[in-house]
Amino acid sequence: HICASDCTAYPKDWITDGQNGLLFPVDDIDKLCNNLKVALTNDSLCKQAQRINWRIASQRMNRRQLRKQMRNLIEKEIFHGKKIS
Repeated sequence: HICASDCTAYPKDWITDGQNGLLFPVDDIDKLCNNLKVALTNDSLCKQAQRINWRIASQRMNRRQLRKQMRNLIEKEIFHGKKIS
């Protein structure tokens, strides 16, 4: 299970609070402690989060897809739209 601060970085792009992780406001130690307790004691929520996170990671971190995205980015930014062979 994931416990993460709801800072402005990336957690909300990857985590839906209560479904595949638990978010807490920055500097809210009480909420963090509560989320850790839930993560350590709620087996069904942890199993659900594991299934969801595996699906998300498989979709977003697919090696071929990442390679294609990186190649497109390099072509666009470094080679100004010209295809590299």
